[in-house]
Amino acid sequence: MDLTRKTTRRPPGEKSARKRKNDSWTDENLRARMEKTSSSKELDLSHKCLRRIPSAVFSMKDVEILDVSDNPLGSLPVNIASLTNLKELRAAGCDVIEVSGNISRCSYLGKVDFSRNPRLASLPASMKQLRYLKRVALSGCELKSLPENLTLLAAVETLDLSQNELTSLPPGVSALRRVRVLILSDNAFESIPDPVRSLGRLACLEMKRNRLSNSRGDLALNVPSNLKTLDMEGNCSLKLLPEGLENLANFEELNASYCGIETLPDSIGNFTSIRRLHLAGNKFRALPASFGNLLNLETLDLEGNRRLASLPLSLYHLRETLRDKQTGTNIGLILDSCPALALPESEVAQGNVVSVLLDLMSDEILDKATVGVAAEVVEDTIMEGLADNMAAVTEGRVWDDLVSDVTRVVLADMARSEDIFLGMLEEVMPGLVKEVIIESVSEEKAMARIIDELLEETTRSVTEEVAADAVRVDDMTREVMEELLEEGVMAMAEEVTTGAMQLDVASWEVMEALIEEAKTLLLKEVATSAVQVDSGAWEVMEELVEEGVVAPASEVATGAAQVDAGAWGELEQLLGEVTKAMTKRVVANAVKLDAVAWEVMEVLGEITGVMTEEVAASAVQLDAAAWKVM
Repeated sequence: MDLTRKTTRRPPGEKSARKRKNDSWTDENLRARMEKTSSSKELDLSHKCLRRIPSAVFSMKDVEILDVSDNPLGSLPVNIASLTNLKELRAAGCDVIEVSGNISRCSYLGKVDFSRNPRLASLPASMKQLRYLKRVALSGCELKSLPENLTLLAAVETLDLSQNELTSLPPGVSALRRVRVLILSDNAFESIPDPVRSLGRLACLEMKRNRLSNSRGDLALNVPSNLKTLDMEGNCSLKLLPEGLENLANFEELNASYCGIETLPDSIGNFTSIRRLHLAGNKFRALPASFGNLLNLETLDLEGNRRLASLPLSLYHLRETLRDKQTGTNIGLILDSCPALALPESEVAQGNVVSVLLDLMSDEILDKATVGVAAEVVEDTIMEGLADNMAAVTEGRVWDDLVSDVTRVVLADMARSEDIFLGMLEEVMPGLVKEVIIESVSEEKAMARIIDELLEETTRSVTEEVAADAVRVDDMTREVMEELLEEGVMAMAEEVTTGAMQLDVASWEVMEALIEEAKTLLLKEVATSAVQVDSGAWEVMEELVEEGVVAPASEVATGAAQVDAGAWGELEQLLGEVTKAMTKRVVANAVKLDAVAWEVMEVLGEITGVMTEEVAASAVQLDAAAWKVM
């Protein structure tokens, strides 16, 4: 045992060093640390080897962001409730086992990060009271199932469950109806979980690096119809895109990079709303011609498709939205590391940042240009023949024939040129008109989409402000009513208590006066009787003494003493009976007064209940009004 103590004994200076370290976390030092951050409302205590949060932190009411990440805390204490203005809590990598239910007192808390806490098995049920909680991060917690009470957080909009060991989601996830971003990357899902379909507001689903497989074409697309972004990067066994993506009316971004895909269906041309398409690191040899229908496409990432040998000529129709890749970005047409793709040498020399749309345009109009080239060849041939004829005519001085030949050739050339020009104009004009119409329609659609998004954002912000105002009015009304009720109850209770005490004092005073009067009267009567008895006894004793009879005198004295004892016994008995009677009467009066006080308290309780119901009804009406506005 001595050896054990010796091995576990701390170095002599460690305790003093720890004490000095704890003393350094004063209010002044903490506020100096806050001033060094980008926001004066943020307190960063991460990576400080803290085993508990310094007590001085809980007296800083103005802290809005608290970062205690990567400290061996083990739990979040009940004192967290004192940070009433806290909006963001970062406690990643703190080996948290338990979170205090008092966290619900942080009414304005909007973001919590409990990532990298593998022993966190449950969240406090009271967290459902956090109306402004929008983001919850539980990344890297080695979860095989969701923590208890997580599905009670109905206000959450972003839920990060990445880097865990999840294979499925429980049906209760459907209760998270406000979730807009769900991150399930780096788990063990073999399919898109069924409960995801019930998340009607879901806009973005991330499932990178899972075990999704669609080699047989049987992967169910369990997503809501309003989904905008689907990220499946790194699912090497996917092989094929899931069917049904074209039915997503608001679909804007698809990431299917590094998924082992060899071919794309022609139906990809039906993704008319898509803006960003990431298909890097796959095994394409060619792309469908239907790509020309994606008129809203802004980014097409084909990097690392080493087998890709050609691009569809229809990509030229996307020249208005699909631009060349910008250096240092992941936007535009990206063709890096595509060695099999034939590109002009001059363009390859520009750091592999290529521009192929004009080249595609020249291939597309090659047939149309053939007619013009043929006309130019004919014209050159005529002019050469005319030159030879002019030499011959000059030598033979045949001016008339020369003039007639030149006139005929010029007229024929003019007619032929006019026909060629009109033919090319007729061929090119419909295409140009069609492109102009398509571009104008696309611009109108884009403007309508922007207007819809602005209206949606404006409506959402106004709704959130109205709901927040209604909640604040509810809280203020409830607090005012509670204070009024407490003051009324305390005042009435004090009045009743004071009245009862005054009545009790008066009763006791009356009782004492009566007892004193009774004692006085009884003492007078007994004393009178004793005096009378004593005077009689003394007369008898004087007679006996005079007669010289001593013995009878002694007996008379003994009798007088017995009479005195009897008289005192009767006096004590009478006093006891009077005292009991008066006590009963006083107690009865006190009981009556207590009964009256209890009746008054019951009436006050009924009044309190009625007022509470009215306040609750008013709060419900306010909430109903707020919901109507929403």
